[in-house]
Amino acid sequence: MALRRGRMNKVDPFSGSTPPAEPGIYRFTRDGEILRTGETSNLALRMAQHVRSGALRAGMWFEYAVADGRSTSQTRRSVEQAHDEKHDPPLNRRRAGGGRRAAGGSGRR
Repeated sequence: MALRRGRMNKVDPFSGSTPPAEPGIYRFTRDGEILRTGETSNLALRMAQHVRSGALRAGMWFEYAVADGRSTSQTRRSVEQAHDEKHDPPLNRRRAGGGRRAAGGSGRR
C-alpha cells in the first residue's frame, strides 16, 4: 500500500502542531465523522492551505498517515479513493465532473 501501517496520527490544526512535510494521505474529522479525505506530497503545506482557505475549521481534526519510500501520487490516490468509497465524506462530493487526476496522469480520459 506504500503507507506506514497503524492508526492515523491526529493534529489539532489550531494548536500550533503540524504534521511532517512529507507525502501521505489525510482526512478531516469532527466528532468522529470523516468529512474529507485527500492525498498530498506535503502534509504540512496541505494542512496550512486548508486552514487558510477556511475548509479546515475550529473543532475539526487533521488526521494523516505518512507514506513510505515506495509511495507515488497514484498509490496514495488509490488509498484516498478507497477511503472515499468506504466513508463517503461529505466534503469530497462533487457536483459535476469526475474529480482530479493523480499527478503524473495523462490528463486524458
